[in-house]
Amino acid sequence: MNNTISADKFALAVQTKNVPQAVQLSAAPLCNTGAVNTQGVAPSVIVDWLTFVILDEQPRISIIKRAKKGAKKGRSASPVGFRWSEQAARFRDSFGAEGDWSEKSSGALGYRRSMRNGGITIFYDHAEAGRGVCVAVSGKGCRQLEEQGYVRTWAGWVNLLSRLTSTAGVHLTRLDVAYDDRAGLLDMARISEYVQTGRVVSRFKSAYTIQKTALDPAAAQARGLTVNFGSRSSRVMARFYDKAAEQDVAGHWVRCEVEAKDERAQELARLLADCPGGEEGAVVAGVLRNYISFRETDATDSNRSRWEEAGWWLAFVGAVARVRLSVGLPVRTWEKTRAWVEAQVAPALAVLYDGAASGKDLLAELVQDGRRRWKSHHRRLVTNERARLSQFAGVPTGF
Repeated sequence: MNNTISADKFALAVQTKNVPQAVQLSAAPLCNTGAVNTQGVAPSVIVDWLTFVILDEQPRISIIKRAKKGAKKGRSASPVGFRWSEQAARFRDSFGAEGDWSEKSSGALGYRRSMRNGGITIFYDHAEAGRGVCVAVSGKGCRQLEEQGYVRTWAGWVNLLSRLTSTAGVHLTRLDVAYDDRAGLLDMARISEYVQTGRVVSRFKSAYTIQKTALDPAAAQARGLTVNFGSRSSRVMARFYDKAAEQDVAGHWVRCEVEAKDERAQELARLLADCPGGEEGAVVAGVLRNYISFRETDATDSNRSRWEEAGWWLAFVGAVARVRLSVGLPVRTWEKTRAWVEAQVAPALAVLYDGAASGKDLLAELVQDGRRRWKSHHRRLVTNERARLSQFAGVPTGF
C-alpha cells in the first residue's frame, strides 16, 4: 500500500474537513486516552500548539542569478516572489471562509508578511528563497479548528503531518501537547515545593516558578502558579500551570504541557503517529517520566536518582515506560546544502562569475571538478532530491 501523501492532498484534506480515516487513531474529537492512573482516570491529551513550514516546490533560479539580482536591488531576490501571496492565499482558503482574515505588512521567523484569523497565522514572503509558507496554530487556534470542524481527531493530524515531514517537504517545527489533570492528582503548590527543595531528578538543567498574585486584599488566595522546566531556547520544555485559574473557572484543572521543537517535535509526532490507537497518553506520560521525576527524600542516600518516585507523580503518569525524544546525528539534506551554499558561498561565486573572462565557463569547470570529487553521501543527496521532486510531477505548484 502506498502511504505517500503530498502537500496538496493535505490542503484538500483540510479544506474538505476530512483528514483521511486511514490515518486517524481515534474517533473522539480530542484524545482522552493513554496512561490510566491509580484512580482509574485517564488524563486528557490534546494538541495545544502547532507550527509547520511547507517548502516552496517551484523550479529554482540559479544561485548566481539570484545573488546578482539581489545585489543590484540591495535585497534578497526570491525566484518566485510574485507567487508568495498566492501560495499563502491558497493555504488560507484551505481553512474555508470561517472568520475574517486580516493581512499584515509584518511577519516573523524570517517571513516578511502574514495573514491572521484568530489563533491561526500564515507567514509568507521569506527573506530566503524556497522557504514557502509557515503556518502557526496557537492553543486558541487549535480550539478554533476543533470548533469549526477541521479537526475531528488530533491523532489524525499528527499522523498526517509526521508522514508529510518525510515525504512531501513539510517541516514540523513545533508541537505542543497538553496533558490535563481534572481528577486532583497534581497540586501546583506541591510541585513548586518539590522543585524548591530539590526533590526532582530531571534532564533539564533548571526550572523556574511564576506566581500570579491578586493585588486586591479581598482576594481569597493567590492563584495562577506556573512551574517551567527548561528554557525558551531548549528543544524540549515542560510546564505545569493552573489552567482553572487561567480560564477563571471553578474546579480542579492543572495542565502539563510538553513543548517540542524542530527534530524533537518531529520525533514526538512520529511516536504519536506510530503508537496504537488509544495509546497517545502513554507516549506523553512516558516523555514526562523521561524528563522529570519527582522524588521522596531519603536521608540515608545522597544520590537523588536512587530516591523513590513520589506516589502522587506515579499516580498521574501511570505505570508507563520512559520515552526519550532522541534524534540521531544531523542528516545532510539537499535543502540544507542549498541553504549553506546560499548563505556562505553565493557571494564568492558571484565574484568569480563577474571577475573572470568567462564566468559561466569557470563555474561550469568548478561544477565538473566538484562532481569528480563526489563521495557516496553526495550521490545520495542528488538521488533523494530527484526522487522527492518526482512526487510532484503533474501536481499544481502553487501550494
